[in-house]
Amino acid sequence: MILIWDDNFTTGIDSIDNHHKELFLLINKSLQAMKKGKQTMDIISSLDYLEKHVIEHFKEEEEIQKNNSYPNYTLQHIQHEQFKKELKDLKRTFATSGASTLFIINAQKSISSWWVNHISNMDKDFGRFLLEKTIIDEPIKIQN
Repeated sequence: MILIWDDNFTTGIDSIDNHHKELFLLINKSLQAMKKGKQTMDIISSLDYLEKHVIEHFKEEEEIQKNNSYPNYTLQHIQHEQFKKELKDLKRTFATSGASTLFIINAQKSISSWWVNHISNMDKDFGRFLLEKTIIDEPIKIQN
């Protein structure tokens, strides 16, 4: 399952949507590297790069949530921490066991499903919250 960006994933917050698009590309690149049997170091490097961007994205997203008193911040944070742990576990398993066909299928399902569900539910809810807050309350506080 390759992640393909479409308007159904749009949150209404350009900086977050742009991060999500970039993360889709990085996830696909990492999974494709595994499928194609690239060198172990290339795959680990790709996963490290993905992990770095995931951490940066979550940090920025959570900062915006805190600055705007988003009521589901705690749930977002918990889900982000779970995904970061899953990604670390994936990297560790790959580094010790390699990329069997079953490993690649499970990694692809797990990562793709998480992102589709998280964006479709949590991040879209956050986007609606911010847009409503902007109309009713005050401007959105977003760092670029």
